[in-house]
Amino acid sequence: MNGDVIFYPDESLSLLEQMAEAWSNLGKAGTQLDGLLGLLLKEKAWGYEWRGDFFQVKGGRIHLRGDKKEAPFVYTGVQILHPRKLDAFELGYFTAKVFWDAMIEDHTLYGFVWQGSWFHVGDQKAYGDLPSR
Repeated sequence: MNGDVIFYPDESLSLLEQMAEAWSNLGKAGTQLDGLLGLLLKEKAWGYEWRGDFFQVKGGRIHLRGDKKEAPFVYTGVQILHPRKLDAFELGYFTAKVFWDAMIEDHTLYGFVWQGSWFHVGDQKAYGDLPSR
């Protein structure tokens, strides 16, 4: 989980609990998955002023924006990754995108769309500007 995001859950289960349940349900359905990323519709993202990160296709699989001008979903900073995919990489400095690219290529990266609140607080000003609940 990224440290520059804040969640105010609007439902009875937290994002991580909901993602764990989604992971379990996908597995029960026979879906081969190595990663599940928390996503949010870009227009619901407080403090986020970029072009979006991901597209989601039927069945929940996702792919990166790439060279497209914009994408509808923002990465929330929360992910669940299966160790079997991580074991294929050497330890050292890396970005999670290395794992995501491999999972996208294998069609095993999925997204869970969060319906609650999400706040990007990448600096002290953004943290100070947080709306009160």
